[in-house]
Amino acid sequence: MSVLITRIEPQKNKKNRYSLYSDKQFVLGISDESLLAFKVHTGIELSDETIKQIEEKEYLIAIKEQAMRYLARRPHGCEELRKKLSKKGYNANFINRIIHEFLEI
Repeated sequence: MSVLITRIEPQKNKKNRYSLYSDKQFVLGISDESLLAFKVHTGIELSDETIKQIEEKEYLIAIKEQAMRYLARRPHGCEELRKKLSKKGYNANFINRIIHEFLEI
C-alpha cells in the first residue's frame, strides 16, 4: 500500500524537521536530510517499503545526533560511546553502523 503526500509543513519547534501529511492526516515526521535523500515532495506516493527506509534513516540520524552530543562534551572511545548509546535504548546493530561511519571520517 502507498501513501500520497499532499502537504509538507516545517515543524514549529525543530527547524530542520518537517511533517508529512496525506490529505489532513499526519503520516510521518522527517528531517531535512531524509527529505532531500528520498526526494520527498507534495504529490509523491510513498510505498510502505520507502516509509520503512525513511524511518530507518531517521533512527540512524537520531543515534548520530546523540553520539555527537556525547562527543561534543569530551572524547569517548568506541566502547564507551557504544555503552552510552545502548543505555539510551538504541539498537546495537545501528549503533555499530554509526560508530563505523564515524571511524571512516
